[in-house]
Amino acid sequence: MITYIDQNLQPDHINQVRLAVGWRALDEARYAEALQKTVYALMAYDDDRPVGLARLIGDGICYVIVDVAVDPAYQKQGIGKTLVLQLLEYVRRQLDKDQDCKILLNASYGKEDFYQKLGFQKMHTGTGMQLILSR
Repeated sequence: MITYIDQNLQPDHINQVRLAVGWRALDEARYAEALQKTVYALMAYDDDRPVGLARLIGDGICYVIVDVAVDPAYQKQGIGKTLVLQLLEYVRRQLDKDQDCKILLNASYGKEDFYQKLGFQKMHTGTGMQLILSR
């Protein structure tokens, strides 16, 4: 049975999911710091096995959904959908009546339809871009 945990996320569990989807592992100390600055985050578990994750960063006016990943062995079971919907519900609970906010994300190629089914629309103001800085 899949359970969802929204507190005390463990960087090593996050890296297990990241590696399962083909992403690189991140320095655990650095990720622990990022979690302290995260507005809301969730992990999905199958018993004790971490199988999914999603994080939300933002300031109350604008939020960004990041790190949405589900172990390929567990995809197509609604885990990713549940993770994203729980992030959206968290934001909805933070809003006062008649308030709104913007929620952004950068969908991986081929995942756009997944997010569109959840209500996201492609932005017509430009294309998503990124810059990865290193030292």
